[in-house]
Amino acid sequence: MLWRLTGVLLGVLALAGGVRFGVDDYRDVISFRRAEPCAPGVTEPWRDCLVADTALVRSRRTYTTPGTEDSPPETHYRLTLERTSGRVQTKNVGEGVYDAAEPGSRVGLRLWHGSIVAVQAGGLTSKANPPSAGGLMAALMLGWAGVGLLLWSLVCDGSPHSLFGEMGHRAFGWLFLGGWTVMIWINALAYGLDSWWGVAFLAVFWLFGASIAIGFILPIDTLASRSWFSGRGLRRARASGSGARRGLGRRPRARRR
Repeated sequence: MLWRLTGVLLGVLALAGGVRFGVDDYRDVISFRRAEPCAPGVTEPWRDCLVADTALVRSRRTYTTPGTEDSPPETHYRLTLERTSGRVQTKNVGEGVYDAAEPGSRVGLRLWHGSIVAVQAGGLTSKANPPSAGGLMAALMLGWAGVGLLLWSLVCDGSPHSLFGEMGHRAFGWLFLGGWTVMIWINALAYGLDSWWGVAFLAVFWLFGASIAIGFILPIDTLASRSWFSGRGLRRARASGSGARRGLGRRPRARRR
């Protein structure tokens, strides 16, 4: 009972905290999605529009992250940019923008509240989410963890083993499913879905990650209902077994002549 009460309390606090801390970031992401380019000459970073700027490409480089059994190694393309304000930043961009952005050349920028959200070169654009998307993801993950604690406390048996599973695989699967879902949702929230095939692609992409996460969540039976069914089946098996043993112990009656 103590574990259940603790789980309910922590779950409610995490869920309420996620909602509370995510409200402002959610509003900022929605404003970013609806933002239009600023009028020429507008440079104030606090305005809810996309400020046009340029930057000098100081250097560029690539780096590769190792792959796994299910995915090949991934190459990343990074530019070091000096903005007109003199601030130097590094940004990951797409391969096309990277090839067009020669060191010493200038590239176009789009700024949202002072942060780079797009780099333009060679007629191509590499987009990025606003910084508030990271805060929104953290808040949603906090709320997701709270939902998991509430389910564990109210639906499952409330034991630490049912929460974490073998070597923590169940908690990992739950958090992976939440992170996968939140990541896809935030990208769709920031840039929208303009076609049905985009929705279909994201749905298939989500199902792929969800299938991996569920494999970590479900190996051990912890739901109370499933435990009840398992216990009922075990009782039936024992009853049938004892009945069979009683039947084997009886001697057949001799027929009367």
